[in-house]
Amino acid sequence: MNFNDGLFDGCNSFSAELSDSFMLDNSNLSNALIELQSAATSNNPTPLLEDDKNSIQNLLNGWNMSYLFQTCVDEEAFRYINSRQIEKLLQKYPLGVHIKFEHNLKQWQNSNSLLARSSEPLPEFFLDKVLKRSTHGSMIINYYESNKNLNETCRNLLVDLIIASLFEKKRPMSTALTNHISDIIVGTFTTEIKEIYFERRGQRKCPKGKLYAKYFNKLRIIEEDAEILIASLKHDQSSWPDIEMIWAKTTGYRLNHLKTINFSPLEIHKT
Repeated sequence: MNFNDGLFDGCNSFSAELSDSFMLDNSNLSNALIELQSAATSNNPTPLLEDDKNSIQNLLNGWNMSYLFQTCVDEEAFRYINSRQIEKLLQKYPLGVHIKFEHNLKQWQNSNSLLARSSEPLPEFFLDKVLKRSTHGSMIINYYESNKNLNETCRNLLVDLIIASLFEKKRPMSTALTNHISDIIVGTFTTEIKEIYFERRGQRKCPKGKLYAKYFNKLRIIEEDAEILIASLKHDQSSWPDIEMIWAKTTGYRLNHLKTINFSPLEIHKT
């Protein structure tokens, strides 16, 4: 049996060279198309444009699955199709074809999802303002202008200023923000290497680099300090001014803790 023959010439015509065991009847095809194309209003979808045909044909060719080509499922449907719908669409094919098709499709969907996220507006960050409002920032700029590079001390100072600015504005760290700030750094100090500040390590691993490390180290220190201060409220006999100072310093930490445990004010009134 030759899988390289075309499965469909059009929406309702089938290749005569395929055996009957691999035929999709009109009823099954229509059922699959109803689920795959939410915009369709009948069991006879509008034929695809030539560009759409070429796009799907090229995609399947790249997966070595050109025998699955048909003109009734377009690229938009590929973005939304799920395992159950794939099973219906390919119900006359062997399990191996299902496995290969779904594997390739998931990789394609993931890559398209990453591209879509990369096209979102970049988070706002102004490095020049951070540098110019600090004497340390001016020192970094002057050093770079004189030496055309940054030494390790300058890099650490630069990261300290950036992270302090994020905490001051209560901005959470994210991969997109770290990547964007790193691009700004190497755009401002052109001899710097981006991977010093930010380096991806795959989808399931935390990124590396000075920015991520400094941010989460500072976050850990703040949490530890807050816990020490809260413990002193519970166990030490502090003066009222000290209590007020500790209470003010730990307000943000305590509010964040209440959020993480889904605290409700109604709990106060429960006996």
